[in-house]
Order: sequence, then C-alpha cells, then structure tokens
Amino acid sequence: MQGRKNFEPKLFVNYYLPDMIPDNNFYKVLKDKLDLSFVYKSTKHVYSHTGRPAIDPVVFFKMVLVGYLENCCFDRALERLFQLRLDLLFFIDHDINDRVPDHSTICKTRQRIPTEVFEQVFNHILGLCVQEGMVSGKVQSIDTAYINANASLDRMMEVKMVDRMPNEYLEEIQKQDKKEGKENLRKKMKKAQRDLEVQRKHRENKFKDNSTLKEKGS
Repeated sequence: MQGRKNFEPKLFVNYYLPDMIPDNNFYKVLKDKLDLSFVYKSTKHVYSHTGRPAIDPVVFFKMVLVGYLENCCFDRALERLFQLRLDLLFFIDHDINDRVPDHSTICKTRQRIPTEVFEQVFNHILGLCVQEGMVSGKVQSIDTAYINANASLDRMMEVKMVDRMPNEYLEEIQKQDKKEGKENLRKKMKKAQRDLEVQRKHRENKFKDNSTLKEKGS
C-alpha cells in the first residue's frame, strides 16, 4: 500500500534543541571544543559602556567562521544559511525562536571592529580549529606560525576540508564592506537631495501663503 505523509503544523511543540542535533555533527563537536572567551577581552575597547547592547562578539565571530568554512562570503546568504540550519543556531547559542542577526547587523559589526583586530581574532579562532583537528586542507599560515592542518581522518568525526586561504576570504568580505559603504553613501546623498527638495517646496508654499494673505489684507 502506498504511504502518504500528511503534515499539520502544531501550535505548541515541546523540544530541546541539543537533542535535535546529532552528537557527531561538526558544529556540535566544534562548539564543545572551542573556548572563545578571549574574544570579549580582545574586542572590549571597540564598544562603549553605554547605549543599546550590540551583537555578542562571540556570536559574530562564530558566524564569520561559519562563512569561511561554508564558503559563504555574502552577508545576506550567511543570514539565510543560519535561518535554515538547526546545527548553526545551536553553534551560536540561539534557540529556534531566537532571531538570527541579520545581514545589516553582520556588516555594521564587521565595520565597527578595526581590521587589524578583526583579522587577529579570526585567525586565532581558525588556528584553534586547526589545532583541534576540526579543519583540514593545505598548510595554512595562522597567527604567524605555519601549522600543518592535516587532521586524522580515521575517527568517526566530520572534518572540514578547506582549500581557500583565510586571507582570500577576508579580502572578499572586505570588498563587500566597501561596496556596502558606497551604497550607503549613495542612499544618504539621495536622501539629502530629497530633504532639500522638500524644504524648497515648503519655503515656496509658505511664500505663496504669505503673498495671498497680503493681497487679501490690502
């Protein structure tokens, strides 16, 4: 007899996200191995002590790391990737109901952090992945030291094979930032032109109203 699956969304669902991710999932294993507490200290000077809390820098750098490992250079595509995958949500300590940082937040955070700090933190995180045997590929230059990235493949654990050098990925996303900056400048200029046009029409209308009142009063 032919089976047919009927689907009816449930209004209330009891679930525990960690149970939804297999124990040998790459990002679940990586999350357990990585200690990124140093990121807070490395980026502390970038943020002010007042104002609205920004995105957690550890969450941000984890998203950047995923972008590199998944060869996803564009912020919109990266946002969409996290929306579609439970293991990535778990990796950045988000639950299924938590809103993923959008492409604009990712871009603005990257632009906020000085390039030197950004590259240093990213390279150190990538170096930790290599040291834990989670990333494999060519010999990569990480933290000014060459580390052989050949991980043991005789274990029942996924290893990310990366052929792209880290500096190539960083250059790609920095190009995106420059393009985004030009686009934002173009939008600001158009907005300024619209504001000037509104002000001009407002002055003209005010002048016409005053002229009409004078004519009536004479």
